[in-house]
Amino acid sequence: MPNYNKVILAGHVGKDPEVKRFPNSNKATFSLAISTYGGTEEKTLWVNIETWNKTADFVESYIHKGDPVLIDGELAIDEWEKDGQKRSKTYVKAFRVESLGRRSKPETDNAPAEEDDLPF
Repeated sequence: MPNYNKVILAGHVGKDPEVKRFPNSNKATFSLAISTYGGTEEKTLWVNIETWNKTADFVESYIHKGDPVLIDGELAIDEWEKDGQKRSKTYVKAFRVESLGRRSKPETDNAPAEEDDLPF
């Protein structure tokens, strides 16, 4: 059976994204709060999100704390050793981040005309 690694999440951004720049790329990270319901109790699941390059540029410009977003990506894991102990961190590497809130992108000259702006 082939392996399949796909994650689709919807939730709210927990804090403003943190951006790191490298010589040939850049990375944006943020946390995502997802409400889950167990019986009558609501719980919040926190997931770390990582994006790179053009997706990171979009996140840096348009995504802010509290924004509802849709994440499309895959599970990833970082492993390291500290003080002789093996450690790991699981996160979602997002290939697409879509804002689910009101439009946060500025209007451009290429935007379609409103019906009232049409000359006929």
